[in-house]
Amino acid sequence: MIRATNTGRLGIMIGDGNRTPPSPAPAAYFRKLSELGPSVGLDVFVFSPLEADWSRRCTTGYRWRPDRGEWEKASVPFPDVVYDRSFYKSRNAHAEHQQAARRLLRESGVVLLGHQLTGKRDVIAVLSQDPELAVHLPPTETLEDPQQVVERLKQTPAVLLKPENGSCGRGVLCIRPTAGTGYELRGRNARNRIVCAEVHDRRSLVVAIRDWARRRPFLMQPFLLLETADGRPFDLRVLVQKDGRGRWRISGIAARIGRPGGVTSNLHGGGIATSGAALLGKEFGTSAETLLGRLRFLAVRTAVALESGFGRLAELGLDFGIDRSARIWLLEANSKPGHSAFVRLAGTGADAGADVEIGAKGGDGAPEPWLRPIFYARTLIDRLQGEETR
Repeated sequence: MIRATNTGRLGIMIGDGNRTPPSPAPAAYFRKLSELGPSVGLDVFVFSPLEADWSRRCTTGYRWRPDRGEWEKASVPFPDVVYDRSFYKSRNAHAEHQQAARRLLRESGVVLLGHQLTGKRDVIAVLSQDPELAVHLPPTETLEDPQQVVERLKQTPAVLLKPENGSCGRGVLCIRPTAGTGYELRGRNARNRIVCAEVHDRRSLVVAIRDWARRRPFLMQPFLLLETADGRPFDLRVLVQKDGRGRWRISGIAARIGRPGGVTSNLHGGGIATSGAALLGKEFGTSAETLLGRLRFLAVRTAVALESGFGRLAELGLDFGIDRSARIWLLEANSKPGHSAFVRLAGTGADAGADVEIGAKGGDGAPEPWLRPIFYARTLIDRLQGEETR
């Protein structure tokens, strides 16, 4: 385990999509990080850059007090390192928050634990440069005109439209021809509600796609049949994080299973989480161990590739799909991954698929693998302080 001789400050940055004090879902994760902080010499608090007091070079922070079971509001110095867990309810809120965050990073000497990935096109462009990864990427093109969908459907049974900057399955739309000249549309709208519709000709389809996109940038891919044997969509979320030595490690592999006939398997859309190893064993039998090994290899290689393209990263949630021929597809990369699936699995005693070198006997000493960011934060602060004393 990492043992620190000096105290550093780790600020968990939140946006207006989080509440202060933190709302229940992320608060459990934040509490665990806060409780671990003293063991590695870190003062951990939750804050928003919008509450920075530049005259005093401090901000409003919330520290978890386990003895009282509550978050305590206090004035705290600017953090040394920022762990960005901010989410937003609107574009305006995002712009306001980002302006404040950029000032904090620019004028205070604060550094990010890890940078953020940009849009899906940039991610695909970076990963496509690695031949080992490129073969696992679905063919993707930018949607410039709805007519592209019509033409693509002449070559593939169904297409998938996904927003360039979307998350949690919002805005995803599957389109497939029906009998005659019609088309079926299934997906989730911006509020993550299920949408099912049918149009009767190409002209109506073009209008429907324009209404759906609303001038937002979208990507088009062939719709991949990534389902269990009983017809439920599923994917595998691989959580890859840096440990206290700055090495990329697998902190969990969870399967997310959607509703029968659905398009996505996201937990936000009603999916359920289960052990990745258990699901692969059920669906692919004796090939499961080989698939798990391949997923681990691809996850770490993806993390290395993305870090080379986007700068320092601390953690990634990588979504993989596996079709019925056991071909692995890399579907998404998220630099602000959720941890709820792994917390739920730990609560049931299921195998969460983490590296074996965790816990008191190995690795960085994290009692739960998804808490590794706090050990990496300690290491990063030590490096920064070492550079300052040279």
